[in-house]
Amino acid sequence: MYESTHDSALRRRVQSVFARAKLPTNPAIAAEILKLVNDPNSTAAQFAGVIRNDAALTARLMTMGNSAQFATRQPVTTIRRAVTVLGLRRIRMAAVSFQLVAHLDRLGGADFNLPRFWQESALRACLAREIARKVVPELAEEAFLVGLLQDCGLLLLVQLLGQPYAEFLREVGRTPGESHAEERRRFPHHHVEVIGIMAEEWRLPEPIARPLAFQHRIARVGAHAAPVDRLCAASYFVGSLRITADEHAARAEPLLLDYARTELGLDEADIEAALAAVQHSYQEVAGLFGDALPADIDVTDLLIEANRQLSIAATATDRHAQELEAQRDRFAEERHTLRHAVAQYREKAARDPLTGALNRGALLDSATSLLNDCADEGRPVTVFFLDIDNFKRLNDVHGHTVGDDVLRRVALVASESACNAGIVGRYGGEEFVIVTAGLRRDEAEQYADRLVRAVRHLDVGELGLRAPVTISLGAIWGHPRGTPQELFTVADQLMYEAKRAGKDRAVFRMYDGPAASAATSPVGRRGPACGDATDLQPAERLFLAAERLNGRENDEFLNARKQPRRDMLAACRFSYLVGPSLSVRTEEACVRNISAGGVGVVFTRAMVRGDLVEIRLEQPGGHLYVAGLVAFCRHIEPGVYEIGIQLINNAAEPIISADPHAAIARLNWVARAVQNKYGDGLAQRKSA
Repeated sequence: MYESTHDSALRRRVQSVFARAKLPTNPAIAAEILKLVNDPNSTAAQFAGVIRNDAALTARLMTMGNSAQFATRQPVTTIRRAVTVLGLRRIRMAAVSFQLVAHLDRLGGADFNLPRFWQESALRACLAREIARKVVPELAEEAFLVGLLQDCGLLLLVQLLGQPYAEFLREVGRTPGESHAEERRRFPHHHVEVIGIMAEEWRLPEPIARPLAFQHRIARVGAHAAPVDRLCAASYFVGSLRITADEHAARAEPLLLDYARTELGLDEADIEAALAAVQHSYQEVAGLFGDALPADIDVTDLLIEANRQLSIAATATDRHAQELEAQRDRFAEERHTLRHAVAQYREKAARDPLTGALNRGALLDSATSLLNDCADEGRPVTVFFLDIDNFKRLNDVHGHTVGDDVLRRVALVASESACNAGIVGRYGGEEFVIVTAGLRRDEAEQYADRLVRAVRHLDVGELGLRAPVTISLGAIWGHPRGTPQELFTVADQLMYEAKRAGKDRAVFRMYDGPAASAATSPVGRRGPACGDATDLQPAERLFLAAERLNGRENDEFLNARKQPRRDMLAACRFSYLVGPSLSVRTEEACVRNISAGGVGVVFTRAMVRGDLVEIRLEQPGGHLYVAGLVAFCRHIEPGVYEIGIQLINNAAEPIISADPHAAIARLNWVARAVQNKYGDGLAQRKSA
C-alpha cells in the first residue's frame, strides 16, 4: 500500500526548502489543474479556462498542437482548440507536468546538472508512458507523470543534505536499485520519502502518488490486478532501469527482464518497441519543457545504454534461469527419491513382514481414523475378528513353514475379500482383524459368511495339508462409540462363541456401545441393537476421569517423562481437523497435566498419533492457545480417552482453528502434518 504518512521533521525541512526557493507547496495554476484532474466530470472548457491564465503553458501546448504528430488542416490558434486536438487526458498530464517542472526548476543553483537531470527524467517519463500503453493503457498519461517525478526527490535532497549528497549522485556504475540501497545506508533520508511528501503537498491523485512509492519496491500483480497496481509494477520496472550516457559499464538489475515477462507480460520485442517509440515521444514533450532541457537534444546514446542494460539483464536472466531450472530439477528428483524412500519405510514399518497385512500398531491407528470418520459422517462400521482353527496343532504336525504359508494365504483371502476399502491387520499370532465402513447389516452378515467359506475352500493340496483350513469369526455391526480396542475385544468374544459352537463359522451381533446386551447369534440370526447410557454430563465425566488419573500413585508412564510436568485440572476447548476438507471441530475437554513440551488432555474421542490439534486455555485477561501433534492416545474408560500432545506453538490468538489453510501456508510443521495425514497434493493445494 502507498504510505501517506512521512517523518514530520523531514516534512518541515522540505517545506523550508520550498520557502527558501520561494516555491509554493501547491503552485497556484497547478493546484487548479490538479483539482480538475481529480474531478472525473471536468470538461475541456474548464481546462482551457485555467491554462490560458499561464502564458508560457499556453504557448507550449499550442506548439504541441501544431507539431507534426498532431498535424491538422487548420492551425491551432487557441487553447480551446489545443485541448481539442491534444485530447483532455493528454492535456491534464502535460499541464501538470509543465507546472511542477517549472517550479522545481527554480531549485537550480545547487551543485547539480539540472539540464541533464530533466533530460533523463523526460526520457523515463516517455518510457513509462510507452510501457503503460501495453500494460495499463487507461493510465498511460498518468504513467508519464510518474516517470517524470520518480527522481525529483533528488533535487530536494541536494538542497537538504548538501555537497556529500551531490557527490554521491555523481558516482557512477550503479543501477538505480543499488544506488537507492546505498542512499538508505549513507543518509538519514532517501529520495522516495521526499517524493512522497511532495506528492502529498501537491495533492497528487493516488494513481500517480502510489506508483511513485513503488519505484524501488517490487510490486507483484496477478491476472486480475487493479489498473493502479499494474501501474505500480510498471513504475518499478522503469525506476529500476539505468538511463544514462556515462561511459561506464552498468550492471543490470537482477532478473529485471524476467520481471517484465512475469509481472508485466512483456517480452523482449515489446520492450524493444517501447524503447524505439520513446525516441519519437521525447521530441513531442521537448517543446513542453523548453529551457529545462538541454539545447542539443540527442537521446540516442541514452536509449542505447538502456537497451544494452536490458541485453545484459537478458543474458544474465537466461543464464540464471537455466541454472535455477537445473537446480530445481535436481531438487525435484531428490525430493521424489526421498519421499519414495520415506513412503516405502512407512509402508514397511506399518506392515507385518510375514503376511503383508497391517501390524497391530498400524491397525489400531488406521481403525481409529476410520471410526472417527464414520462417526462424523454417520456411516455404520463392521469389525470382523477371525482366528485360524487348530493352528497350533497344524504347526506341530506340518511344521512352521506350512504354518507360515497358511497365515499368508488367509491374509490374502481377507485382503481380497475386504470390500469398501476395508482395513486388514494381523492382530497377533493366527488372529486377523478386518474393519470396513458403510456396509448395510445384511451385507455385513453376507460378508462374514463369504469369508468363512473362502478360507474353507483354500486348496489344501497346494498347502500340503490333508484337511481344510477353517476359521472362527466374530463380527459386530452398527454405529459404535468405542475405541478400536474396545470393538476388537467385543468381536474377539464373539469369535470364541463361534469356536464353542463348533468352529468354521461366524457369529454376528449388532453393537452400538460398551453397554451392549443383545443376544448373539450365528450368521443369519439377528439380535436387537444395544446402546450406551450414563447419568453424567460429558464435561463432568472428563473432570472425574482426569482427577482419578492424577490421584494414581503408580503412573505407568512415569518413567517415560522427559520433562517435569505439573498436574492440573482445568476445562479447555479442544479443536481438531476433520477429513480432507480440513474443517475444524471444537469440543469440551479437560487438561490433566502440562509441561514445557507437552500437555495431557482427557477427551471423549480417540485420536491418532500425528493428528493436528489445538487447545484453548482460560488465562487471566485472555486466552492461551497451544497447538501441536498427538503423541499417544489411550482408552481410560467407556467413552473417555487420555491424549498426550507434543506442544509446538503457543499464542494469544488461534493458531490453526481460525483458518487451517492459512496455518498451512504460514507454518511448515502444520503443512507437514497435513501432508503426512492426507498426502502431498492436499497440503500443496491448500498452502498455495
